[in-house]
Amino acid sequence: GFFEAVEAQDTSRLFKRLAVFDVCCALTIQGIAYPDLTPEAFLHYSVSTRQGRFGVYTYGNYVGHLAWQVMYDTGHFPPSAPATLRACLRAPQLSADELVDQHGITNPAVRQLLVDYIERRSHDLDYGTTASLATLLVLNFWKGVEAINPDQQDLRLSQETYQAWRQAIRVRHDGKRRTDEDRILQAVRALYFDLQAWAAQEPERWAIWV
Repeated sequence: GFFEAVEAQDTSRLFKRLAVFDVCCALTIQGIAYPDLTPEAFLHYSVSTRQGRFGVYTYGNYVGHLAWQVMYDTGHFPPSAPATLRACLRAPQLSADELVDQHGITNPAVRQLLVDYIERRSHDLDYGTTASLATLLVLNFWKGVEAINPDQQDLRLSQETYQAWRQAIRVRHDGKRRTDEDRILQAVRALYFDLQAWAAQEPERWAIWV
């Protein structure tokens, strides 16, 4: 369907080929299937390609534009996403508070922990990766935990809660089978590992969560 939509665009053969190339690269590099290519994931690919100057020919400044437009127009991207990659690149970047609060978690203490964690990690990451990390930890991890156990107050999950969450993330929010489960698990494991490491240096701030 994506290939057909690209072919129907009123543009040159070169740009059509490069639109397909962009999507194939994004899927290959991130190890995901097309249904799991989110706006955040494709934005990360586009920005990283520009920053690394990996664009082919004189295409560097146009990486991802046609592919984004096609994915938006065909409904692959949600209506809440910017209609064009240009609009997305020009959009103001959200703060760590805003990245967390857009998912509306209930527990105020965990909310603040995730805000602090994402803020600290953001110093070593580009914005696209930071936004993706917020989605993985807040939406895919903690919102899922709250749905299973609304009374969960900390990161010490019972075996029952953990197994129920593992089962739940195998299915995406649209009901389709998830193919990027490992990305979520890696982000959550990194959260626990980082907190453990940081607690040794700043116990007054992080030790309560270890």
